[in-house]
Amino acid sequence: MEYLSVESLGYLFYTVSPNRTTYEAVDEVPNYIVETIPWILIFVVVERAFFSLSKRPLRINDLLGSASQGLMTEISRHSGLSQFSPCGALEVNILWAAHQVHHSSEDYTLSTALRQSVLLSQLLWVFYLPAALVVPPAPFWVHFQLNFTYQFWLHTEVINRLDLSSTY
Repeated sequence: MEYLSVESLGYLFYTVSPNRTTYEAVDEVPNYIVETIPWILIFVVVERAFFSLSKRPLRINDLLGSASQGLMTEISRHSGLSQFSPCGALEVNILWAAHQVHHSSEDYTLSTALRQSVLLSQLLWVFYLPAALVVPPAPFWVHFQLNFTYQFWLHTEVINRLDLSSTY
């Protein structure tokens, strides 16, 4: 694992080389999420500094709530339980009830991306069963992780657009 490398920074933007992310077996796939944690922490601190310089109020309780929820989800994921993203949770009420933890932050900051529901991470594996019919497990796991890390950028008010094709 190369922490704080340009390559691991690229994982946050989903900019990767197909040659460096192609694997035959799931156990060969690196943990891209863990490799991006140092970058995530750096960007959360930079965002906090930006808010401080712009005289925006800092809610430390919100940051701690988001970070502790993210830590609980990671502990859940590494204890043999699976973590999946909230596809479909916006349409199904019981899943929305589990997903709303993610949307309970008072501020829309990068630390909000860490706020994941432990319950939701255990319910959504069902939505990925159809992909198992057509996508081999190793490529699925690579792209699941890279998509998950890319979602980090969607949780801040500081960045209005990520690319030239985005519209708001």
